[in-house]
Amino acid sequence: MFNRLGWVAFFITMAMYAKAGVATETESKEDLKECIITKKANEGWFIGPAIGTQMYVGDSDNIQPLGYRLTTSLEGQIGKWITPAIAMRIRGTAARVTGGDLSSNRNAMNMVFVHADCMFDLISFIKGVDEKRLVNVVPFIGIGCTSNLDNKKSCLSPTVGTQVLFRMHKRISLFTELKGTLLNDKMDGSVTGFPWEGSAVLNAGFLYNF
Repeated sequence: MFNRLGWVAFFITMAMYAKAGVATETESKEDLKECIITKKANEGWFIGPAIGTQMYVGDSDNIQPLGYRLTTSLEGQIGKWITPAIAMRIRGTAARVTGGDLSSNRNAMNMVFVHADCMFDLISFIKGVDEKRLVNVVPFIGIGCTSNLDNKKSCLSPTVGTQVLFRMHKRISLFTELKGTLLNDKMDGSVTGFPWEGSAVLNAGFLYNF
């Protein structure tokens, strides 16, 4: 008698686990489907400025003190959430870049970065779309052009970074962002050593959501 009851309880328990697994899988598929539903053409637009600090990483810049190499960067962006969890944006950054040469001389350059980025709302992909969520983590990858306005050098420059977005209001969001950009060795006018250089930017700003 008890053996039969035990087997019945076992099969009921297994059936419940199987049902729960199917429900979880269905919910996951629905969450993913929400992430890739395309927004209307007039929905999801955003625009905003940012200010922060940047550091150029060249062949001999480490000779100079860190305080000298950190300078202010100004940025503007406009973009659109193509789906609730995927966005595209155009971003421009301007900075007075400081560093040094192999003779320990200090130098400075005016540089402009223009990039197109593809952005992914990581939390929405993990937990499902919630447009009232207060905090979102948004990694991104992009490609663009960087120009040294002083020596007239330009190069293609891939970039990667992460944005943390704080929803303050339906129309206003604050953000902080860390990103790195890979540059050609010629950008600072000195072609020596490693064939690549880079720039790191940490900034903060706000977005107006249309």
